[in-house]
Amino acid sequence: MPWQLDDNSRGAFHYLILGGLVVAALALANVALDSFHAPLGPNGVFGHGYLIEDDGEAMIVANTTRGERFGTGVALAFIAAAFIALLVTLITRMVRVAGYKWALIAGRTTFLFSTVYFMYAALFLPPREFIGIRDGAFIVWDRDVLMNDLPWPGEKRISLIGFGHVEEVRTSSHGTRRGLLVHEVIIHRASDPITVGSSADVATADSAAALFARGRVQHLRQMMIRP
Repeated sequence: MPWQLDDNSRGAFHYLILGGLVVAALALANVALDSFHAPLGPNGVFGHGYLIEDDGEAMIVANTTRGERFGTGVALAFIAAAFIALLVTLITRMVRVAGYKWALIAGRTTFLFSTVYFMYAALFLPPREFIGIRDGAFIVWDRDVLMNDLPWPGEKRISLIGFGHVEEVRTSSHGTRRGLLVHEVIIHRASDPITVGSSADVATADSAAALFARGRVQHLRQMMIRP
């Protein structure tokens, strides 16, 4: 007797195969991007895997690697697709229409568009981004995070920190549970510190990340006093 699956089981296998292919493709892309992209900071420790070029001022605040964001993006795309497919199924049953086909189409479409968005966000939309300096102010972009540094779709918040409100620009370092260090660039505004750049975990003996952070701080200080 041949093994046959009902429509729901076939749909689940389709999503499973599709997800496996997507994960494999993203794993290959993750390796390839490290070979072709010039990362931010020494060995990319200040870039966190984002494809943001170093223009001498750019900095990022993030807590995840590119691979972690890719994996989270695929998982969120699956959740969104399953939710939409279930919603379409319930609606079609309420109106007494054969809804499996429409649910499958809606689920696949949602998965495709969600994956494209989350992969784009994983590469280009950090939760906090220091843009640079304009008209006597530091420019910082913030985005509301959904999960693992992946932002919600929508507008970013733009903060302008005027030089007159800045008390200090400095570096800071703190240890992690694994005995490593995270280096940060911090702007103090009216006793309210805001971190505008952070590194990934680095070895305590690795001085390159600390030198990079101090270089960014020195540049910001010079821009503040430049006539």
